[in-house]
Amino acid sequence: MREVSDTVRELKTLNETNSRPEPETHECDIFAAHIARQLKQLNAASCILAQQDIQGVVTQYRMRDLLNEEVVTSVVSHHTPPHNHITSHPVHFQHNLNTQIRIL
Repeated sequence: MREVSDTVRELKTLNETNSRPEPETHECDIFAAHIARQLKQLNAASCILAQQDIQGVVTQYRMRDLLNEEVVTSVVSHHTPPHNHITSHPVHFQHNLNTQIRIL
């Protein structure tokens, strides 16, 4: 009798597990895994330098997004035309291994 109840319990657990939707894998997670595999093929020093460069690029884009959000928020709160505020503070990006953000 105990075996039957154990089997029923296992079947219920299995059914619950199969009923749960699969977590969605975002394309960024797949890309990150791909980059991780490539980084693992580098020697330690190259791996560290590559990580630094990659992080620098990601940081640049995050800063650009934040600056764009601030511009939009500022434009909306001051009720000024977007082109006046945006053109007065352009953000320029250089895309190379030593990327930098320059705000004019």
